[in-house]
This record gives sequence, structure tokens and C-alpha cells, in this order.
Amino acid sequence: MDLAVDPLSLDFGRNKPWCVYIYRDPRRGQRRAPIYVGKGQTRNRPEAHWNHGSHNKQLERMLGEIREAGLQPIIELVGFFDSESDALALEKELIARYSRSADAALCNIQPGSRQITQRPPKSPYTRFISRAQLRGARAALGWSIKELATRAKLSGASIQRAEAGEVREGSLLVIERAFRELGVVFLDENEASPGGGRGFRLKLQSSEDEA
Repeated sequence: MDLAVDPLSLDFGRNKPWCVYIYRDPRRGQRRAPIYVGKGQTRNRPEAHWNHGSHNKQLERMLGEIREAGLQPIIELVGFFDSESDALALEKELIARYSRSADAALCNIQPGSRQITQRPPKSPYTRFISRAQLRGARAALGWSIKELATRAKLSGASIQRAEAGEVREGSLLVIERAFRELGVVFLDENEASPGGGRGFRLKLQSSEDEA
């Protein structure tokens, strides 16, 4: 059975062999909350849990509840990669980010099971970047949408959608990682100064600028 792909998924790179995906809860009142983060071969892995079952008992139970409601999970395709190791790195970071969110109850993290030991080390980045941070960092670096798209290995249309708020937070992480590789540090509230809002810091050559 082919599942509906989240319309807010990224639309670039689907010809690559490896992908990272998020299962989202379609039930009313759940606000499409993420319930599982996975990676695998693009051609068949995203739908495998739904079509063939899962060894993850918590995920299997939740998918059963979704079936009983007469619904199907929503799949967000977050990123596409040439190597499995690159896909794994993004998968781990997404799990780490969501594991600290009050709005997410990932089936990846199961107390009392071997999966809890697979949780990645704590990341210094605790939240997903905002549209304002994305636009501000791009402007501070003097990048055009085309240049950011090239560095993030996305399409220009994907960047435009991200800046317009037309992709989900998981997809923003792909763009955030491209900034971080060039020394952009994204800051949460109060991180730069007491009472300060969310922003970013540039570490370029020997100077630092804060926004």
C-alpha cells in the first residue's frame, strides 16, 4: 500500500538511494506529531513499517491504533543521501532533537529496551531553527537562495519554501546543518544574553559577530 507523502516534505534529491523519514500521527488532536524517525533505502523503506510490520513494539501498537481509527500515518521525507552513513547521522540528530521536545513521543526511545541505549549524545542544539534565523543567517553570510541551495544540496524551491514556513521542522534541520558546517551557531532564547531572543553567531575566520 502506498502511503501519502506529507506535502510539506522536501522535493529535491529523491533519486538518491538513502533517505531519512518521519512518521507523523494523523489523528485528530495530535497535530501531526512525530512518532518515529527512520532511515533506509528510498525506494521501499519509508512504507515498510506500515505495510510489513515493525519489530518496534511501541511503534507497532501505535500504528495499530491508527489503523483502528481508519487512518494512515503521514510520512515526511526529510532528506536524501548518497551514503547510508550520512543518512544515519541525520537520523540520530533528529532523534536527539525530538527526544527533548514536549510535543514529541518518539517510538525510537523505549525505556527498558535496547533502543534507549542507542540515543545519540546530547547535542548543543536543542530546538529547530526558525524562519527568521534561517533568513537572517543567509543574509549575514551574503548568500543567495541559489548558493544556500547548493551548499545544502537542495533545490532553490526547497529553500524558498523553508523561508516561507512551508516545510516542517525536520526538513529545516537539513538546512541548519549546511549553515553549521560553515561556522554558524544558532542560539536559543537567553543564550546570547539574558532576555534575548533566538538568534545566531557567526564564526568566520578570526572574528565573531552576533545577530
